[in-house]
Amino acid sequence: MTNPDTGSLYVQNFTALDVAHIRFYNYGIYAQDEWRVKPNLTVMYGIRLDRSNNPSCVDNCYNNLTSQFTGSAFNTANTSYDKVINTGLSQAYYSVDAIVSSAARRHRLES
Repeated sequence: MTNPDTGSLYVQNFTALDVAHIRFYNYGIYAQDEWRVKPNLTVMYGIRLDRSNNPSCVDNCYNNLTSQFTGSAFNTANTSYDKVINTGLSQAYYSVDAIVSSAARRHRLES
């Protein structure tokens, strides 16, 4: 029983998914060098760049909430749970690629 005060019973059925085809990649590159400025002074430096993607599911097997669980927009008092859950999504997380890309372009233009 989900609400003992009203006696309501909430039941939800999910489609069985025997296999989920998840796609995930991670690229990285690292370079380092050293420069001997003087016989007793050596400068060492390096750089590392990494890129991890937002995991994707070919079978649209991800779900998430329509807003933050602790946020004021997440109100289930008068809304059924199926209205606050996004189902059948191909991405695991909210996409931020467009935000990161536009910020990088803006930085290059301002430089």
